[in-house]
Amino acid sequence: MGASEPPKIDRSAPLQKKEPAKPAIPLQKTTTSPQLNVPPKGNVPPGKTPPPPGSTGTPPVGTAGKPEGKKEEKKSGKRVLLILLIISAILNVLLLAGGGYTVVKYDNQVDSLSTYGNELRTELDQTMEDLDQYKGQSEKLDKMLAAAKLELDTTRVKIEKMLAEGNQDKETIDQLRHELRRIKRKREKFEEEIDRLLLENRELKSKNLDLSVAVGNLEEEKEVLSEKVTIASKIPVEYATITGLKMKGKAFKETALAKKVEKFSICFDVMENKVVEPGNKVLYLRISGPAGEVLGNKELGSGSFVDAESGKEKLFTVQKDIDYRNDRQNYCVDWEDPSKETYDPGTYVAEFYLDGFKAGTTSFILR
Repeated sequence: MGASEPPKIDRSAPLQKKEPAKPAIPLQKTTTSPQLNVPPKGNVPPGKTPPPPGSTGTPPVGTAGKPEGKKEEKKSGKRVLLILLIISAILNVLLLAGGGYTVVKYDNQVDSLSTYGNELRTELDQTMEDLDQYKGQSEKLDKMLAAAKLELDTTRVKIEKMLAEGNQDKETIDQLRHELRRIKRKREKFEEEIDRLLLENRELKSKNLDLSVAVGNLEEEKEVLSEKVTIASKIPVEYATITGLKMKGKAFKETALAKKVEKFSICFDVMENKVVEPGNKVLYLRISGPAGEVLGNKELGSGSFVDAESGKEKLFTVQKDIDYRNDRQNYCVDWEDPSKETYDPGTYVAEFYLDGFKAGTTSFILR
């Protein structure tokens, strides 16, 4: 066979682009699609946009205005209602608690008003009673007491008026509290003034008493000369003073009020007696109260001694050693008994004994 001729190419025909092979589409399970309910054109209400092709015409689940949206609105409404109920309950509780507080506060105000009223009356009565016991001491003191009682009477009328009105407010209770403090300060002021006037009156009486003591001592000295040698040899004690002291601040101050006295200061002069031999002597001091009882405390050195004239044993309050030099000497001794809470008002007598012989006597008064 002869060689075949190559195929002829028709170059006059146009070249065509070769399409790539399309992938094979897998077979899918066919399902019956619901029939689309597409409204015909021209039946769409004015202002409404027709649903897109392929849409069922039903809005997606969960959009407003459909069953799921209504459920959410119901849940939201229930939550709001629950919150309102809780707020209402809290307000009711607060109102009830506030009402209870008001009742308690009111009761406390009533109690405070009654309490301060009773304290004020008691303070006024006690102050009046204290003032009455100082009547008749001196003309100047009586005038001061009359003015003080008039002032207290005016205060009592003012307080009783406030209590009668019965205003249960803080202002009224504060006023009563202020009045109570004011009366207490007045009472202290009255006591200070009374103390000053009593001391002033005592000073005047003391001058007269010194004259009487001097005369009495002269007479006593005459009697001594006529007695036995032993009696004549006793050492006289003169110019004795006894002062009641109270603590004020950090120092003791003089007072004439029995209830204020905390200790006594006793000062005296041991007089000259050339008959007596110089040397150590023992002085015994007896302080007797208004009822005749001798002040003393064994734990503080109080005890007893024998009266050289009567031979009887006597109690003494305090003793002091004297270095006698046959000349006039001044001595002081203090007596303080911490176990003694208060002293009774009245006349106190102090007796001095040197070496067993009675050497002098004086007295003083506490109000």
